[in-house]
Amino acid sequence: MSKPTKYWTIQRYKDYIINEELDIDFSKFKNKYEYCEILSSIGHFEGNLPDAPAKKQTPPAKKQTPPAKKQTPPAKKQTPPAKKQTSRAKSDNKSDNLSNYATQLANVNELGVAKYILEIKKLKSKSTTYNKICYDFNINETKIKNKGKVFLNDALSIKITQAQIMANELCEKYKNIIDVDWTNTKSRFKSFCNKEHNNNPADIVLKFNDEGKSNSFLGVSLKASFGKTDIGQYNSSICSFISGLMIKEGQANYGIYSNNRIEFECKSNCALVGNKIQDFCNAYKDVFYNEISKVDIH
Repeated sequence: MSKPTKYWTIQRYKDYIINEELDIDFSKFKNKYEYCEILSSIGHFEGNLPDAPAKKQTPPAKKQTPPAKKQTPPAKKQTPPAKKQTSRAKSDNKSDNLSNYATQLANVNELGVAKYILEIKKLKSKSTTYNKICYDFNINETKIKNKGKVFLNDALSIKITQAQIMANELCEKYKNIIDVDWTNTKSRFKSFCNKEHNNNPADIVLKFNDEGKSNSFLGVSLKASFGKTDIGQYNSSICSFISGLMIKEGQANYGIYSNNRIEFECKSNCALVGNKIQDFCNAYKDVFYNEISKVDIH
């Protein structure tokens, strides 16, 4: 799809932003110039910007009519009803919930890892993505800081620290990194890797120099959390998990595969899926709870 120019209509800019899955909130844009300006700043614009709209001049203030001599006495202060206070308290609690800012905090963490890798590797001037990453990082960081909430600034600091730690770990492990990009959308993934996305879960992608060979890439899925006891979970349905890792039709002993067999078994075709898997699960569940009921805990 061709890049926008100053001759497009506003509706066409909106369609482009949606189709390219750009992280742009255009709900507050007032004119064509604002669309062109933000698209140009992230490299999604061709040609010159249109002329900025002239600012409306504020007309001189009208002469105020002097107030009438007789003044109405001020109304007595009324105590607000208890119900309204309860409603306000609920609203405050909602705004103080970290889950409401999960996306922006995750963006800071992911962009931060990419940003710090390029800085640690001293690739700022050589990278094709550094300026764009810094721009997106600053936008998300500023949005959080502008909320003016102490708990949110504390969470922001944690995300940035986590990003720095992860960047150091990746730089230590992979010595031949030559570029990094934030691949939060299909279009950014394809633009950086020149490969189809295929629902790739990578938040950032590392680009390597393979000593004369064609460049290779490694996707990294970042799952930074606040707790110390969080447990990661394989993101799949229970049936797919059991089908791929635990059970294979025709096997005499339905047990968990050893580590050196998991990759092979995950690639093998398994006819035991869907309702059959659920039937097996239900049978195991019944046996399990039956055994538990017989255990003497005294």
